[in-house]
Amino acid sequence: MKKVIKLTESDLMRIVKRVISEEFTTDMANSRKAQGTKRYQQVFNKLYKTNFPLDGNWTDKKFNDTMMRYIKDKGLTPYVCKKGDGFCNDDAEGEVTVYNKEDFEKLYAFVSQDLGGVSDQPKNVKMFQDWLDQYYPTWLKGGKLNKGRGYGTFGPNTKSAWEKYKSGYKEN
Repeated sequence: MKKVIKLTESDLMRIVKRVISEEFTTDMANSRKAQGTKRYQQVFNKLYKTNFPLDGNWTDKKFNDTMMRYIKDKGLTPYVCKKGDGFCNDDAEGEVTVYNKEDFEKLYAFVSQDLGGVSDQPKNVKMFQDWLDQYYPTWLKGGKLNKGRGYGTFGPNTKSAWEKYKSGYKEN
């Protein structure tokens, strides 16, 4: 049995625009921006166990949510693109990035570091963070991590603590 669905012209235009905006084309997948996005996807899969396909799709909401988390975890300030903001392209609304060149360079360095695997870090970050909570209860901004946000991530706070306490940790 067939059903007839009535749509107004504005409903139909909205649906068509949505399909077009959500379509991730082959040209987009081969672009320079997509190549950079694939690097982020690799890092997110490694650090956050996200299982993103390595397709370079920067329009995915889950990707942008994870980008927001990554930027915050690295101690940088995220920026969400808005149409007509003069910073991002008008078609980039909702994409997450950083606003200034210095932060972009830091973010790029973090991605390169996370992709290459930092050799000077504990083999098990979670065990090191648990050890810090036990023996240095004020290591994280005056308190413990307590398996909260950032647990298992070798972010800026854990990296700083590693530099300070690694000799003591290796002895235990």
